[in-house]
Amino acid sequence: MNPHQDPLDLLINSAMTTPIEPLREIAIELGRTELMIDEILNLGKGSVVSLNQFAGDPVDLVDNGRLIARGELVIIEGKFGVRLSEVL
Repeated sequence: MNPHQDPLDLLINSAMTTPIEPLREIAIELGRTELMIDEILNLGKGSVVSLNQFAGDPVDLVDNGRLIARGELVIIEGKFGVRLSEVL
């Protein structure tokens, strides 16, 4: 390593030569439910859908339909986040 080379340049050069996995979209599932077709057709603004989870239950992190972790909802600077409690 050249002591005079900028660390940011080293990082950029390394990233350009290292294979990078494509971005993945991770879904956070709060819960699930089953609805009859007529119930779905009657959904509208203000409708409430009850889920199979209770407040405080862990949420699931899902990658392409596969459960990869569980955690608890947290609020970070006004946005939702998940604190992992279990990685599968």
